[in-house]
Amino acid sequence: MNEQMINDYLKKVDLWPYPVPHFAEHAQVWHTRRFIAWLLRAGAEARFGALLNSGTQAQARWTLLLEEQGIEVLKVVSRLERPLPKILTEHRGDHFNRRLFLLDGLDEISASHSESERISFWATLDGQRSQIKQMATWVILNITQAQTLHDALQYAPRLMNSLDRVCWVWSSSERSKSEQLFDIEHQKHSLIFNCFAQASAFQEKSNHLFLSRIFRCGYMKPSPKVNKLWRWGYQLWRGEVRDPTAARFGQHGVTEPLADTISPSDALWALKSRYEAATPARIEQWRKRAIGSHEAWQIDPQISLPLEQESNQIQTLKTELETLRAWTHCSELDHHSDTICPTLNVLQQLEALVPLISPQNHLLKGHVTDWLTKAFAHHESLEGCVRVNQSLSQDNNLWPELRFIAHERLVELALFTQDYHEARLQVEALETLELNLHSPLFEARYLMAKSKVLGALDQSKGQSILEQAQALSERFGITKPKS
Repeated sequence: MNEQMINDYLKKVDLWPYPVPHFAEHAQVWHTRRFIAWLLRAGAEARFGALLNSGTQAQARWTLLLEEQGIEVLKVVSRLERPLPKILTEHRGDHFNRRLFLLDGLDEISASHSESERISFWATLDGQRSQIKQMATWVILNITQAQTLHDALQYAPRLMNSLDRVCWVWSSSERSKSEQLFDIEHQKHSLIFNCFAQASAFQEKSNHLFLSRIFRCGYMKPSPKVNKLWRWGYQLWRGEVRDPTAARFGQHGVTEPLADTISPSDALWALKSRYEAATPARIEQWRKRAIGSHEAWQIDPQISLPLEQESNQIQTLKTELETLRAWTHCSELDHHSDTICPTLNVLQQLEALVPLISPQNHLLKGHVTDWLTKAFAHHESLEGCVRVNQSLSQDNNLWPELRFIAHERLVELALFTQDYHEARLQVEALETLELNLHSPLFEARYLMAKSKVLGALDQSKGQSILEQAQALSERFGITKPKS
């Protein structure tokens, strides 16, 4: 298997950084400083957020970083008999407010009281949300337990829907908290909530997608009670899955058989994420194991696309879709092939099918858009390129990573046509998505796009933003560290 078999689209969707020193510590600072910047822009506005954290060590680090910026962190305890402490309700801030109330005691209530008492507690807070979100008042919920977050979302939905920002600070030295894995839904913060819930749990089997997102948030190292898949992912990231005898054989030594516990989906995850950290023999073992996964088409172009559960309309154009994929694959490898790019008429028929692809097939929808973009570009149809990417970027049911890629493409297309107003609009959309992805890796990509747009109008401003993106890339291992 060679590097080109992992196509650029997969690398952008499931982006893994390279190992760099003090990765988690940098991430804690990065998450906190973004949160601080938001607080300090408040003026007389209310600020209501949540601190998701692993425990006392993470809280201490977060508090120290805030105090360094002149923010007074006042920890106040919420009790069953009085959910909103008196000192908070009596607070009257002004335009120069720097006092932050960290509402503590929520985890104890979730852990120690009956369901009826918890419902009553959160219902009271839900009714007092106007006192929480009053002028020049900063209130942050302190949450270390996934159960607490679940209770808040379930029993105080209006309060939680009014959350402005979420900050996640995680320390691997603190133990995982939850024996139950919660699947959390929220109109704005579902991604970071589920990452926190996944990190807090120590289940037998984690979710590959959310483990990748946890890693992209900067928290690679597992805490002591975390599950085996996360530990294996950490070894992948560190490059510790090599055959121990391989160095003596130029990385071509005999490799131990794969453990039975590594599922086809695990092997596929390894190939997409950190295959370059393994020996060629190990990579081949992963490839053979991954063939058993229903998503193996992502890494093997000979495997048919998973269209069995799709509509009849999609089934009727299966041949054309496979032809488009084959043409794209050959063009990426720069192979001379008999495969011909589908005609514009066929591309338009396939374009009409993209919205019909089922929500479960997120990656397929993203790939088809990628293939159509390249095919429309081959036919010099700028309008087609814009249409397919606009359609993907506006689909709120898709993974935000896929929508991010679509907006990146729309920035490039707008710059190509010198439509700088549209380019700025797409950069603003990237900023919104990047805030919800909570990842320094995606912030670097957002800054790259911003530098291109600003650079087209003012080269010095563009260069300044580019240097910020490059510094972030080096700090978080987006670019391969120099050996």
